[in-house]
Amino acid sequence: MLLTLAPSVTGAIEPLFMKQAIDVLTEGGGLRKLVLAILGLFAIAASRELLMTITNWLKWRTRLRVHVELLGATVERLHGRPLSDARNANVGAEMTLLERGIQTFLNAISELAFSVLPAAVYLVMAAVLMFQMDWRLSLVALVFAPLPALIAMWAAR
Repeated sequence: MLLTLAPSVTGAIEPLFMKQAIDVLTEGGGLRKLVLAILGLFAIAASRELLMTITNWLKWRTRLRVHVELLGATVERLHGRPLSDARNANVGAEMTLLERGIQTFLNAISELAFSVLPAAVYLVMAAVLMFQMDWRLSLVALVFAPLPALIAMWAAR
């Protein structure tokens, strides 16, 4: 899970390199600083892609292992039920219900651990960096930040 936060960190520091490149272009500062800023942007983009590839593979592997473990524990528990329950039960329907429940649980945990948490870390880091750069512009950006979510909620109805 900690590794899934790394792309958020690289995404949050990317604007610092962009600022450096823009400052060099507008205020001057030499070709060397511009090249370093551009190389920094390329390094961030390459490292983010590498980290995303690794984390996607780890997410898939972890999710598969948890799925197998949950299915195994569920089947083991079903085998421990009294025989009279098994005779009266619709096994196919129970297995379908259990599989859907496990899938829903895995989807919720995956979404929380691998999407919501990194997004929250990115938001906090970006806000801190924005306030360090210019607190007035940061306030304006944060005031309007919830607007797309509000529009999406309104449109989803």
